[in-house]
Amino acid sequence: MKVPNEQQILTISILRIVGYGLLMMAVVDFMNLLIPPELMNPDWEFQIIASVIERIPVTFLGIVFVFYEDTNYRTPIEKMLLKIISWSCLVFAIFLILAIPLNINNAFRIYHKYNASINYQLIPRLEVIQDFQTQIESADSQENIAKILQKQSSTKIKIPESLDINNFKDSITEKLQKEETSLQNTAQSSRNKKRYQLLRKVIKYNLGALISIYLLIFVWKNTFWARTDYSWD
Repeated sequence: MKVPNEQQILTISILRIVGYGLLMMAVVDFMNLLIPPELMNPDWEFQIIASVIERIPVTFLGIVFVFYEDTNYRTPIEKMLLKIISWSCLVFAIFLILAIPLNINNAFRIYHKYNASINYQLIPRLEVIQDFQTQIESADSQENIAKILQKQSSTKIKIPESLDINNFKDSITEKLQKEETSLQNTAQSSRNKKRYQLLRKVIKYNLGALISIYLLIFVWKNTFWARTDYSWD
């Protein structure tokens, strides 16, 4: 076995120091995400999980660096640090396992919340259109139609006596129906867009969580030497 020279030992030390630094930065970043906590808020919980998954590659890089070269050339304090990091991998994996169903549930809650806000804006407008349409359909004279239209206009409305009332009412009704259909189509388009965005994010972050779970358990399993005292003898 080739004995590492001083330069190789220095390189190993640099990698490990950088690794500890990356892990410390990841912990600080994670704590910053959690403050202030907004538990039971689906938007906050969904964003937290997304942010954690997006930052995991840096964490893995730090883990690789700190575990490089097993127990060789270690300082006494690293025995405790590596044991904590090894167990933390398992704890983090369990957290991500629990996060997957939570993420799916939060996506449903976010969509229902968004859908409710769309309906809150849409329904009153549809009711106004339908009420106006009912008034127009029930009008039986030019004077009544003019009064109804006058409520919707700031200028004086005057309907020619020669105008066919039925055709005029049909024309107004048709425009109202088109406007109602347009509002419903716009609302449905917004719902579909939100649903697609949430589905894409759920798939992306849950796949990222599954991959991370596998890697974390793999690291935990293969760093058993950091958790056993005899490995350091």
